[in-house]
Amino acid sequence: MLNNLVSSQLLLQEFCMTCVVCCSIYRSTSPGVSSTEMGYVSTMGIIAAIEMLTVSWFNQCFMLEVFELLNRIYELDWLNYNTKMRKMLVFLMQRVQRPYHFTMGLGFPLNLGVFFTMIKTSYSLYALLTNTGSKVST
Repeated sequence: MLNNLVSSQLLLQEFCMTCVVCCSIYRSTSPGVSSTEMGYVSTMGIIAAIEMLTVSWFNQCFMLEVFELLNRIYELDWLNYNTKMRKMLVFLMQRVQRPYHFTMGLGFPLNLGVFFTMIKTSYSLYALLTNTGSKVST
């Protein structure tokens, strides 16, 4: 199954992108950052966030298309089809009724909710680094 191949990679990818966003925010708000470095770091953080959004967005769209397929099968005029086609449609309906989505690692669904959670986690890590750094330096 495709999900088994990519789930651990997706978990690692989202974790790394969360760290990149956090570190880029932390570095861009640090004192003594040149404007060139600020541009590079900000661009890197924005690209990491866009990458996380893209993966989550396409998986969300995939899930919605699967649900739309199920609705379209229900709306078909079943009486006009032959028996073989009806059996295939019943099989397809049974297959599609179980919600299919890509997961990260041990079963975390990859959707837009996960994207927003990753952004919140990045900010929480940034706040932790900022508060810990200010206490250590004083």
